[in-house]
Amino acid sequence: MVLFHAPNEGRTGRLFPAAVRHQPRRLLLCIPYCKVARKGGNAWLSWLGKYSLYIYILHVPIAAIVRNLASHSGIVFNSWVLIFTCWGLGVTVPILLYQLLTRFGFGKLFSLKNKPAA
Repeated sequence: MVLFHAPNEGRTGRLFPAAVRHQPRRLLLCIPYCKVARKGGNAWLSWLGKYSLYIYILHVPIAAIVRNLASHSGIVFNSWVLIFTCWGLGVTVPILLYQLLTRFGFGKLFSLKNKPAA
């Protein structure tokens, strides 16, 4: 049974799928990340993690709105530019929207906590 075959790779191409053959390269990419993590360079991930629920809830509608606005406004985007624009705005806009709404007292829209009965 041939799982993967690429020209000029000899017998290893037939024995191992591409994911297994490239595993050592992926492990080497983890070494710099671990060094950064030990020095506390991942504080931004912790900050972003506080907003993960709001990003999860709002990223699809926001990306759809951005895509529709781009396509109906006549702006011709390269598909990669559109993907990265939707991704970037799908992460940043929910954070900004949450901060704005909580500042004006609408934070309860993002919470399931019940207020105690008076």
